Amino acid sequence: MGDLLKLGILGTASIADRIVAGARKSSIVRVSAVAGRDPARTSAWAATRGIPHTFDSYDALLESGAVDAVYIPLPNSMHAEWTVRALSAGLPVLCEKPAATTAYDASRIRDAAIQSGLPVVEAFMYFFHPLYRQVEQMITNGRIGSVKSIESRFSWKCDDPASGPALSELHGGALFDVGCYCVHLSRKIAGREPVSVMAAARNGFIDPGCQGLGFGPLNMVDDMMVGLLDFGQGTAGLFQTAISSFERHAAEITGTDGSIVIDQPWLQDNAPVSINLLDDNGRHPLRIDPADTYQAELEGFAGIVRECVRNRGLSPAALAALADLCGNAATLFALLQSAKTGKAVKPAAL
Repeated sequence: MGDLLKLGILGTASIADRIVAGARKSSIVRVSAVAGRDPARTSAWAATRGIPHTFDSYDALLESGAVDAVYIPLPNSMHAEWTVRALSAGLPVLCEKPAATTAYDASRIRDAAIQSGLPVVEAFMYFFHPLYRQVEQMITNGRIGSVKSIESRFSWKCDDPASGPALSELHGGALFDVGCYCVHLSRKIAGREPVSVMAAARNGFIDPGCQGLGFGPLNMVDDMMVGLLDFGQGTAGLFQTAISSFERHAAEITGTDGSIVIDQPWLQDNAPVSINLLDDNGRHPLRIDPADTYQAELEGFAGIVRECVRNRGLSPAALAALADLCGNAATLFALLQSAKTGKAVKPAAL
């Protein structure tokens, strides 16, 4: 791959613009190609973004030899299929979350990555922001004592019944769309997998305001969910997520001796952000300089790809990313099962 990772994008989803912008700031990643199913639209999209190569099908890009790796921002229901196909074509994958929406798909991705010796990284860009290195340092240094709870919220209001997050056939829903961030953060901060989970969900956008916008039988997904992750040893993760209510982002990590409040845990928008340490002596704000999380994500991915090339197989970082993907997937599936049954569920090992 040389000193520059040439990245191809499958599809022209709106989130891909963040990746293109992040790559422009990087000295080690370039978006070199994009594939789409509408040739005219794909060509126009690439031309306005300075992307040199376009392809009329995803397979054509995978087989072209024009890229070193691919980014997959397709609908949720297509993530696993095209991740496995990219790995089979010899290309590492950065896949939008959730990479897998069934246990079978998570197993397929894991097996394909191990067999090919190529990395798959799930695109939780938020955790690449420097604020989380500060949070980790605070916890490691004992600033809040022993972590007891990780509380988070991610909600927004979807007003389009034809959009991907609202459609059951595309594996939409609040948990898969934005609740997965809350689950991921809880797992990362706890540093282990939950021993059991519980969830309650509202399905189908039954609020009268949503019904008035045309939501109906095609939208039988969880539009709101609350969940509890029991990590054992007295530590729990609690979250609220929705795609049918006012947009809210928040996270707070509470320990025996203090609490860390993160006002912008998911989308920092290249602006300064702050976190607040609360303890017996009051509130202690910490300012974090602007950072492009998508640039950081791309460069982190490029570093993993480079390690795997050197190792001629999956590096420790690549194996950790694969385990993280499978762990998050197992927790998501258990939460959905709990919401259906009303019972606590132990996430299955994948």
